[in-house]
Amino acid sequence: GFMLGITAHNLRIPNHPFQFAFAPMFGFHSKQFTGTGLLAYSIFPKQFLQKITLSLTGNSFHHQQSKLNISSPLFLRHLKLAPSAEFIFKKKEAISTVQNTLNLRYIYVANESFSYTKDPVDSLFKPRKEAFTVNHVGELNFNHNNTRTFNPFSYDVHLEGNLEYVKIGLSGNARIDYNMKNKGFYVRAYAGKFFDLGTSKNPFSLRQR
Repeated sequence: GFMLGITAHNLRIPNHPFQFAFAPMFGFHSKQFTGTGLLAYSIFPKQFLQKITLSLTGNSFHHQQSKLNISSPLFLRHLKLAPSAEFIFKKKEAISTVQNTLNLRYIYVANESFSYTKDPVDSLFKPRKEAFTVNHVGELNFNHNNTRTFNPFSYDVHLEGNLEYVKIGLSGNARIDYNMKNKGFYVRAYAGKFFDLGTSKNPFSLRQR
């Protein structure tokens, strides 16, 4: 449904070492509060690493409703928290076109669900909200980016998983220049593998993020 809210932040370019952004909202259909937010703090080491950014993002919305045999609808809440750490490696030379970045992220997702039970008074099935179902996911991403003038390229190595699955991905992008002004041949390649560890009781839970 329609939501109305406000935003408070201190985001700018260049960024402050400490950054925040909050967007609380009110849902006129659910008559409940929702919203999203960000907290981040950057550190600038003198050796090896150029920048470390520790951040926390989160949001809370509704993902389903039911009004089966009840006068007022019930709404299921979705919660997500994602702390992360980004490491930008120092360049070998100030004018180097090569930039390496490592990102670590943990994702916590909680969703309410419905159960339907028969009301002994009128013998009708009615919805009832159950406790949150929680999923945990860990991510590791390494990015190598070379912005050189001729034939620039980049590649990403991505690892994601928990006790139920592991997903590995490798992607690459390149521009092959040839002897024509403002012309180039763009190439993108991707390879990945999904491993189901066979511990999930509900196969649909592998899709929830």
